[in-house]
Amino acid sequence: PRAFFTDRLGSYATPREFAAQVRAGDRRPFAAVQASQRERLQDTVLLKTLGASRQFIRHAILAEFAVIGFIAGTLGSAGALATGWLVATRVLEIPYQPDWRIPLAGIVAGLCGLLLLGWRVVAQALRESVVHGLRESM
Repeated sequence: PRAFFTDRLGSYATPREFAAQVRAGDRRPFAAVQASQRERLQDTVLLKTLGASRQFIRHAILAEFAVIGFIAGTLGSAGALATGWLVATRVLEIPYQPDWRIPLAGIVAGLCGLLLLGWRVVAQALRESVVHGLRESM
């Protein structure tokens, strides 16, 4: 029975565990972005007041989200690799053979996911009027 479990289920469970860890790692930054939304809008109003162009604001926000997405994808992939290794070697007692395309997919998913969220934040930030933003910050 142990050989069946190791041969059949082990080869199926390890990639699934890895994918679940990557998804969990990519959700955390979304909550962090939502928590700092008000400050980001205040920063945008200040930049507009100082004469920053819409293109500069767009690039600054998207660069911030790209960095956060890359870090989130990298950390999520590293955690998923470690979890996959632990499950494979310690629980299932099978040799661990990571598929290096999966961490790359985790990094790309984190980057793309946060850039999509960044576009939404850019649209909201650029809609914010300077007068309304300054009134709310007082």
